[in-house]
Amino acid sequence: MQNTEKIKNINIFFVSPNTSIENIYKKFNKIGKRCLLVMNRKKHLIGTISEGDVRKAILKGATLKEKILKIYNKNPFTVIQDEYQIAQIEKKFSKDNLDLIPVVQQDQVVDILFWDMFISTEVKIKKISTPVVIMAGGKGSRLDPFTKVLPKPLIPIQNSTIIERVINSFVRYGINNFYFTLNYKSKLIKAYFEELNVKQKINFIIENHPLGTAGALSKLKNQKYNNFIVTNCDTLVDIDIPALLKFHNDGKFDISLIILSKKYTVPYGVCKIDTKGHLESITEKPEMDLLVNTGVYVLNKKIINLIPNNKYLDMPDLIKKTLKSNKKIGIFPIDENSWIDIGQWSEYKNALNILS
Repeated sequence: MQNTEKIKNINIFFVSPNTSIENIYKKFNKIGKRCLLVMNRKKHLIGTISEGDVRKAILKGATLKEKILKIYNKNPFTVIQDEYQIAQIEKKFSKDNLDLIPVVQQDQVVDILFWDMFISTEVKIKKISTPVVIMAGGKGSRLDPFTKVLPKPLIPIQNSTIIERVINSFVRYGINNFYFTLNYKSKLIKAYFEELNVKQKINFIIENHPLGTAGALSKLKNQKYNNFIVTNCDTLVDIDIPALLKFHNDGKFDISLIILSKKYTVPYGVCKIDTKGHLESITEKPEMDLLVNTGVYVLNKKIINLIPNNKYLDMPDLIKKTLKSNKKIGIFPIDENSWIDIGQWSEYKNALNILS
């Protein structure tokens, strides 16, 4: 058991059943937890809402504006103050994979027990054998003129490089095995990591000619792993990796796409035309809820057999081939605050502000 000190400001974990999915995501990011307590007007506990609950709702077509009224868990497990045992709590967290357990007294929530108070550091950072493949062979032309001198993976963000940031986003979940696919300025990238002497296992896959965002994966056909996580070298994501891999394996997916729920506002008045070509209405700056591909995937090893050896292939084409082969593709939603794209100057400058 790590730390069971009573939560001081418990109200920050309370939300109303009329809260929108968008605001739930904002709350997750603000407090750094992925589960909240749903309270009625009398401040009585009526349920919990987790990131998993939100994910399931989005997959069923829910938009960011929708309220959590129909998607929250209405039967949360609770314990009564001074009537629970530590061994009971540890067992419950471990068995049911709960995020939190409310402590109640006379219909009032008086404390919250979080799983990381009870699960040891060794369990929390359990090593994950699934390797990460970082596609780092492109020229990064959108970041000219920097990439005329430095390959995109080595462009600095504060005191480290883009690719080190990508690596660390996976290391903190217990992944220590990485493959880099390299082509443009590959010798510079190899030399940098040889000098850096990192603790993680780094494997280099050299493309003798550009193979696209998926072609170099054909060089992994003889590797022993059942799954590979694949990411672009300019993408930073905050993903619950154990939850992602569980989703992929439980669903028996051949490919899992990590997507994000993004609200986009059209900066113009949008015209609707009737069948006669006459104006029917104008909607000023309409908002749309979109599901956007982040450029991060989990691939079953069998899918790599669809990739021709030493041939150019982009990931969208591999996904099309997968669908034509009647394979199973799953989507794993995250919120837009969990994703940073550093592929062009505006995004790079935004990343500097976010990560400063």
